[in-house]
Amino acid sequence: MALELEVFINGQPTHLIGGFFQWADSRMGAKRPELTELGIKSPDGPADEVVPLAAIGLSYKYDLPHQTIDIAVPDEERIPHRLDATTNATFHEPQRTTGAYLNYTGFVAGDFSGQHPTGQFDAASLNLEGDLFGTFGTLSQSGIIGTATGNTAGILRLNTEWSYSDPGSIMSYRAGDLITGGLAWTRPLRLGGVQVQRDFAIRPDLITLPLPTLSGSAAVPSTVDVYLGDVKTYSTQIPSGPYQIDNLPVISGSGEARLVVTDSTGRVMESSAATFTDARLLREGLFDFSAEAGWMRLDYGLRSWTYDDHPVATASGRFGLTDQVTLQGHGEVGDGLINLGAGATVSVSPFGLLSGAAAVSNYRTGSGVLFYGAWDYPAGDFNFHASTQRTSSGYRDLASLPEAGGSAPAHAIDQITAGYRLPGTKFSFSLSAIRLEQPPNSPSTLLNLSFDSTFENGMTITATGFRNLDDRTFGAFVGLTLPLGESASASLGANTNNTGTGIAADVVKSVGLEPGSVGGSLAVSTGGYGNEYVNAYGAARLREGLLEGSLTQLGSGVNAYASFSGAVVADGGSVLLAQRIDDAFAVVDAGAPDVEVMRENQPVGVTDSAGKLLVTGLNSYQENRISIDAADLPITADVPITEKTVVPAARSGVVAVFGIEKSLPSAVVIFTRPDGSFVDAGARGAIGETGESFVVGYDGRAFVKKLGDSNRAIIRLREGQCESTFAFVSQSGTQVTIGPVVCK
Repeated sequence: MALELEVFINGQPTHLIGGFFQWADSRMGAKRPELTELGIKSPDGPADEVVPLAAIGLSYKYDLPHQTIDIAVPDEERIPHRLDATTNATFHEPQRTTGAYLNYTGFVAGDFSGQHPTGQFDAASLNLEGDLFGTFGTLSQSGIIGTATGNTAGILRLNTEWSYSDPGSIMSYRAGDLITGGLAWTRPLRLGGVQVQRDFAIRPDLITLPLPTLSGSAAVPSTVDVYLGDVKTYSTQIPSGPYQIDNLPVISGSGEARLVVTDSTGRVMESSAATFTDARLLREGLFDFSAEAGWMRLDYGLRSWTYDDHPVATASGRFGLTDQVTLQGHGEVGDGLINLGAGATVSVSPFGLLSGAAAVSNYRTGSGVLFYGAWDYPAGDFNFHASTQRTSSGYRDLASLPEAGGSAPAHAIDQITAGYRLPGTKFSFSLSAIRLEQPPNSPSTLLNLSFDSTFENGMTITATGFRNLDDRTFGAFVGLTLPLGESASASLGANTNNTGTGIAADVVKSVGLEPGSVGGSLAVSTGGYGNEYVNAYGAARLREGLLEGSLTQLGSGVNAYASFSGAVVADGGSVLLAQRIDDAFAVVDAGAPDVEVMRENQPVGVTDSAGKLLVTGLNSYQENRISIDAADLPITADVPITEKTVVPAARSGVVAVFGIEKSLPSAVVIFTRPDGSFVDAGARGAIGETGESFVVGYDGRAFVKKLGDSNRAIIRLREGQCESTFAFVSQSGTQVTIGPVVCK
């Protein structure tokens, strides 16, 4: 007999109705999907097979009058209630428009000295970076136009590149000038060619590193709070029974998580567990790679069109074998060279992270090998890193070929770094040692010790020193920084090295991100080793960009420079001047001038005479909230929305239109009944000529839009409907009030 019963588990209601089957001998059973839905484990078998509850070790109580069933299920036989502690936003396909922008920086420098009392021009340059973007991707071009004393102007091309990113497949494609991908034990190259990459950066909703999982059990419905250190990072309600919290939002390194479970009676149970994660690990099953093919770019920054004649190809990859083991691989081929390597990164929690790799190469000059190993131990306030890389004399990679400069990998690179922050304080120090062997240069062993401390008043003390054990050079610096407000500070420092000792002081005010912000600095340095100077720097952020200038006195001469950087943008049918664009932007069309625009509730500027403003600094492939301040609008303006969320692609823009109507024919109309009483609040009406609806508020007042010279209003009342007619005459800059108007 089939039954539909309200289900209790261990005496606690599930608020679910389950389908059960009762045999003639009173035994009860359910199909496997039904048991799974109730959070009860069942043996493998056909989905439509009815499984007797007693056959899987479950006891139960069937209440015939109330049509309920209470099943006793031990925790090990229950499917844990799974919770995801991630706070990442869901994925949104980027909004792609067609447009273009040009970043530019103009620079000019000169000097004044005894030989040039009236000043001399030294150099001038114009740095340009242009992007054309659309549904096809982004086409980029950068270069420098410059000249110096006695030279004619020259043009230097830097990069020409087409790129396209597909968030759906998490892939990026490039063609033109590019930099190869790589691993900790490989060296990148500049190529002219093509590149295919897995690009997790375009999917901020994805979690690529394995995050900790905590589990427990609650006898009754409870609240669970997760603390990492003393900070509560997650809180949620859980039903009775076992639970599992995935993807705890911990930072990279070792730590301890505390679970505080509070049941409905107020009883508190607390447990703790060690956690470890690292960004160098990939989640199980994830694959990250980069593959390139082309010709090596030579003399970058010196010549425009110099590439090697021999085609080359490289590829690097990482694969999350498990949450604890990430495999690595790398290969290079070209001009007679073959280089292949493999490695792994392994979590040995709680003892940190071990990494190792080996590579072999074969070239015309012979064969060689590379070995790499590292141990990282981040443990709360303490972190430790040790690594070594060794190559044989015959080892070669593409970066070491003669056409690429011929710089062979170092024979040995050894590094040890340790850092510690005193718990509960802002005092930290670090110690590092690096040894480098790269023939024909002599070996170099460098020791560095540093510490810094910040006090409650914001004052910071910093000290650092280094010593080269091979050539006996040394240096040390001690500095004090005192805040002078939110954006200003004063510093005093002393430094010494093999050549002498000096003292420097400066006062700095940083320039803000909003237009109209100004900043600058005044610095003085004196000492006995030829480093005496006085420098004055100033900056002003305009709506159209950043203006900077500096004067520096060195001995009897004065050097000066001035620069202006910004961007020209063509998008949404407009050409606008704005701050430099480094990622993504939005053209805000508010529809009215002098309207304040905010990004994530932070003011970024006001609209121009055309009602537009270009907002830079947006995060690509993420939601960016842009809003306007309706208080800046004329009283007669209609504001359909005051906030928009935009998701731009990288190095491109979107258009945010708010659709403000500045001169809306509207009025506050006071409606009364024939007996003089006000029409009831909440009554709904409409203008007969336009169909524009309105709602009557208190005292019979209704805000009515889209009015004509003569208007007929129809209002629905409890006892029926009434009609009224009234005239409208606009009054510039004033909210028109009409009435009382009798509705009959």
